[in-house]
Amino acid sequence: MKKITLLMNVVFNLHTLQDIKCDNPHFELTKEIKYGSCVKCIYKCIRCKFTSPRVNLYDEIKTLNPGPNPGELTRMFASALQETPMGIKRGRFLMAAGLNIPPPTKRTLQKHSNVVANEIKELNDNDMKKKLETVKEVNRIRGVKEPSHIPVAIDTRYNSMHIVSTKKPGQNASQAISLACEQVTDHKFIVASVFHNKLCWTGAWLKGKGLDVTCPDGHAGTCTANVKPTTPLSEYLMGKEIGLQVDRQNVLIKYAVTDGDGRGAEGINDALKVLHPLWKVERQAHPIHLGRSQFRQSNSANFSLNMFPGSTREKKKQGQKVLSQDLKARCSLVFNEMWKENNGNVEKIKKMLT
Repeated sequence: MKKITLLMNVVFNLHTLQDIKCDNPHFELTKEIKYGSCVKCIYKCIRCKFTSPRVNLYDEIKTLNPGPNPGELTRMFASALQETPMGIKRGRFLMAAGLNIPPPTKRTLQKHSNVVANEIKELNDNDMKKKLETVKEVNRIRGVKEPSHIPVAIDTRYNSMHIVSTKKPGQNASQAISLACEQVTDHKFIVASVFHNKLCWTGAWLKGKGLDVTCPDGHAGTCTANVKPTTPLSEYLMGKEIGLQVDRQNVLIKYAVTDGDGRGAEGINDALKVLHPLWKVERQAHPIHLGRSQFRQSNSANFSLNMFPGSTREKKKQGQKVLSQDLKARCSLVFNEMWKENNGNVEKIKKMLT
């Protein structure tokens, strides 16, 4: 509404400054020019044939690039899509079908998304740096001897439900993200992140045209892939990158909590050992992972044929599963009670267990 009021004021002022006298102007919208999610308008007076110049109904983002400046609304829409799983295609469909708003073209949104993605990444990197400083400050307040030595928890997520593919050799996943969360504060801030990606739309398009292209960086323009298609996604390599990230902030990881089969802690240890030869990262296992590992070991153990009742193998397997769940529940209960009784003193718990 504010922009429309400004538009009409501009049109009236320009109409007043013209040489032809028109005491009773009557304006009509002559042309509406779509520019992404924004609109430019041209008005005309039907009494004196006055035509206004194009007036923007949006705020511009000043850039040094040649051509018209981008509109804030389109950039904001592309930024909002980055925080949702919809993507450009679904976002355009929502605008057209759900809101009855003419959506920007795919090309326009993709150009804005490329700019926004880089800006969001930079914001996230700066935010993680601030979070590390916050963690170090908390350690200083608590009187920790070395405030820059912190424990973290690491885990990796893949874009696949299964690691092994049934349709191709190697892994089924093509993307993986590894996060490191600090274990000093109750907020559990993310202090480092690594993203490995084998997908590149430009490379796939060029291959479809018959060109011999190998990503990453095997073609002109931006390549979104940073791992070769034949290279397996490795938690060890992502752990090394996490170690280098935190080291740039003068922070050392003392303990790394991972799941049973994760190699992220080993990667962090090897990365920091190159820079600090006497440093060692201790890998720890979370009780949840220990319980699951215990369940898997018990469920896959080879018992005698008469151990579990049942006339079929499936029924005996079900009995073994029930036993595994019972063992896990009992051990977890005992451990939790010992933890409460000893106020989390691991040394006392060890003595009681031995």
